[in-house]
Amino acid sequence: MTLFEYLSVAVSLVLALGLAHLLGNLKALFAPERRYSLHVLLAAQLLLLHALFWWVLWSFRDAEWDFARFLLALAGPAALYACATVLIPTGEAPASWRSHYYQSHRWYFGGQALLLVQVCFMIFSLGGPFILAPDRPLWMLLLLNPIVGAVSKSPRVHAGVIALGWLLLLGVSVDQLRPGSAIGS
Repeated sequence: MTLFEYLSVAVSLVLALGLAHLLGNLKALFAPERRYSLHVLLAAQLLLLHALFWWVLWSFRDAEWDFARFLLALAGPAALYACATVLIPTGEAPASWRSHYYQSHRWYFGGQALLLVQVCFMIFSLGGPFILAPDRPLWMLLLLNPIVGAVSKSPRVHAGVIALGWLLLLGVSVDQLRPGSAIGS
């Protein structure tokens, strides 16, 4: 077993906790009397983010790993888990997902912004390019989008933030599915 394989088990376990939390609450999320479409779209986006993080981690199988880089890599799944518990709290589901969404959107989008910063530094620390730079507008937009989501209270702005988030996430996902692709290239 390589060091990467050993460390990826811990990362995978934390990712699995977030996925289990999201999947275990789908029934409450889709309850017709409480459902809020923006909230459902964010939950689906978060499911894809979990899968994408796990998939992209493979890009770093040949990197030089140490404890600090491991902690940095583990911070991503921890942030995803935190976002999952903010988006869908443990225990009794709220009476209205719409009310819950607007009460917790700052925490959720703030966590998403921190996740993107974490990903940027993880990639850089593992030998990849510094992707959060002005010459990489897609990544700058990826970071700006959740900041707008955290600051705004407007449902229209939130619809735009979530739509743009989906477009950006799908773009990154398709890019990562190309054979031989490397994050940030």
